[in-house]
Amino acid sequence: MVGSLIDPILVLVCGLPAAGKTTLAKHFVERGSTGTRLYERISFDDLYEQVAVDGRKQSEFDPNRWKASQQAMVVRVGKRLEQQSALVRDNRATQQLVLLVDDNFQYRSLRKRFFHLAVKGEVRFHSVAYEYRS
Repeated sequence: MVGSLIDPILVLVCGLPAAGKTTLAKHFVERGSTGTRLYERISFDDLYEQVAVDGRKQSEFDPNRWKASQQAMVVRVGKRLEQQSALVRDNRATQQLVLLVDDNFQYRSLRKRFFHLAVKGEVRFHSVAYEYRS
């Protein structure tokens, strides 16, 4: 599977809050997919909104909710890469998956988790630092 033109690619979209990471990732998802390439986005902000701690959503920052959301994102990305890799192995993949993971990734340890997922799944890995300049 290594080196195939249809192997999945994991891309971390990193940067400061409000730099335009989400806009960029959504643009690729909405306009970038072709017959041979499929862009998908997994967003930390979306997961954070979905995760309820102790059965209730909260409006202010909660470290437990943040941690649970980070774990949920790693699990979701890992499962999606496994699904696509299985399709590639079975020669059933018709498009190359480019999985965009949208977060600020302020800590190296957060990025490292995804690097290890890519190594484990034998998928290509890229990190894009997005910076807005006015």
